[in-house]
Amino acid sequence: MSGLPVFAPAPVLLSGFSHERRESVRPLHARSPDFDALYDADTLIYDGVHDIAEGRALLLCPPFHNLAPAMSGMTLTVDSRPCPFRIVPMNRHAQIRVEVPQGSTSLTLDAGFGRTTLSLAANKSPLFAGCRVVLTQSKNNDLVWLQDWLRFNRDINGADGALIYDNGSTDYTVEELAAALLAVGGLKQVAVVHWPFRFGPQGDGQGNYWDSDYCQHGVLEHARRTFLARAASVMNADIDEFVFTTDGGSVFERVERSWIGSVRYGGRWIMGIEGRSPDAGPGIALRHKDFDTALRPQMKRKALVLSVDALACVPKWSAVPGRCPPNSQWGIHKVHGWPVAELMTNRVTYRHFREINKGWKYRRSDRSAFDPQRHEADEPLKALMAKVDWER
Repeated sequence: MSGLPVFAPAPVLLSGFSHERRESVRPLHARSPDFDALYDADTLIYDGVHDIAEGRALLLCPPFHNLAPAMSGMTLTVDSRPCPFRIVPMNRHAQIRVEVPQGSTSLTLDAGFGRTTLSLAANKSPLFAGCRVVLTQSKNNDLVWLQDWLRFNRDINGADGALIYDNGSTDYTVEELAAALLAVGGLKQVAVVHWPFRFGPQGDGQGNYWDSDYCQHGVLEHARRTFLARAASVMNADIDEFVFTTDGGSVFERVERSWIGSVRYGGRWIMGIEGRSPDAGPGIALRHKDFDTALRPQMKRKALVLSVDALACVPKWSAVPGRCPPNSQWGIHKVHGWPVAELMTNRVTYRHFREINKGWKYRRSDRSAFDPQRHEADEPLKALMAKVDWER
């Protein structure tokens, strides 16, 4: 299946040239029994790529932690010529920004724990130049879910580009995933990136110890710096999330018109209901369009004067890449290092489909009976889904 838009990074693994490994900053008493199996101690660099700025390369990495002193004192060379560099620590991520000769295809890294050579790939931002792009990371999600997610964003928001990072799916190959995405009509550009790195241990369930899950942070900055620097606008969303405006317009148009080039918004849960939502059968996957019941907001007082929905989903964001500050970081729930982009809007929202999920984090298929005190038909969502061509 050659010719499909499938890409892969060229990582540097510590096990390939050194006995050193990255150590987590999480205290031993707070580690789950499967912590070591989930933790990425081996990846030193996800990928090396030429920046859109001429004469500079980017090495996109998990955080260095115990390796930081050696990395700060290392040398980077091209054909024995030293290359000045700067390490930029970020939230569960790190970048090395290197001055390189034009046309460089590799770098030699020599640190206290070993010596290795890494590749420098061409920047791929021309692929998505001018596109309105939906961006996500996925693993083993049903292909029809990914297709429906694209269809909704195509027909409701005017998306014409899709960039999917596949985090080691075993139910299908990246080529089969790319072929399924290409089968959706009306898109200018689609790309799939094979991203085989460990996702990383989650927090403790009570908001503590979000410190060792590096993978998705790497995805977002890799996408930004490698593929999307010239995109018109980008929506960061999971495939179980439908984002839309409250006035029926395009989310991409709104972010492009916004005064800062970014919008951040909350969401609501869409539930499966006993006797009202269909059941999956052999070979039949439930789809987003099978669900239209939302949890009612549960308003609670916060900070004496502010009422908030205690059941609201955590915020997500969309942005114009070229208007994000150069040293900001694309995070999961906000753009870090850009305080004004943390402001929330109620003119954009999203719906989080509880049952469009493989249960990798926790069981999400349990249902309850319809309770008018807790549930309501989501009429805005129903109206939007009626406008989508689910078969094209």
